Amino acid sequence: MEFSSIVQFLTASVLLTLSPGPDILYVLSSALRRGFGVGFSIALGLCSGLVVHTALVGLGAAKAIEHNLMWQWIFKIFGAAYMLYLAYKIYKSPSQIELNDDVQPISRFGKLYAQGFLMNVLNPKVSLFFLAFLPQFINTDSKALMSQAIVLGLLFFAQALIVFSLVSFFAGKLAAPLSQNIKLQKALKYFQVLLFVVLAVGILWM
Repeated sequence: MEFSSIVQFLTASVLLTLSPGPDILYVLSSALRRGFGVGFSIALGLCSGLVVHTALVGLGAAKAIEHNLMWQWIFKIFGAAYMLYLAYKIYKSPSQIELNDDVQPISRFGKLYAQGFLMNVLNPKVSLFFLAFLPQFINTDSKALMSQAIVLGLLFFAQALIVFSLVSFFAGKLAAPLSQNIKLQKALKYFQVLLFVVLAVGILWM
């Protein structure tokens, strides 16, 4: 791979990560509601899911799924169901910002990490996006196609984690002031609910 291709890939990746989408919006709203730790845990899970999608593209599994209607619908149904489950959980949760969580940090991190990971892995739109995006930067004249896909996937993972971490950090700084605004807390909660409902519908209609 040429250095210029890597620079182009990283530039495009950062711009795509910064563009408004369900992942960055969920990280942002979560950090605003519950602080940096929650936003970062979810962000790490989301980024870890990218490794799975990269592997699927590298192994050719994503291409096979793209042409198999049954597998497409299996992923769509599971993905949409999980998004609706998250929407329900947020709907049932209190609106108030809780910066002092009684749950043990390790236990809380595990749950939030798994939530972000499953949210990413069960979204077939991400696999199809990687299937369309990664090959543009892979040198097809080289025999090391899998190695190139892995390198690009890791670069995407790294930049996404940095961007999401910065978003979580700055949003977390606003969590304490927002804890005094009841109306805004409720608006953030229902924004998250709506975000997951829209994402579920988007998965089914893609």
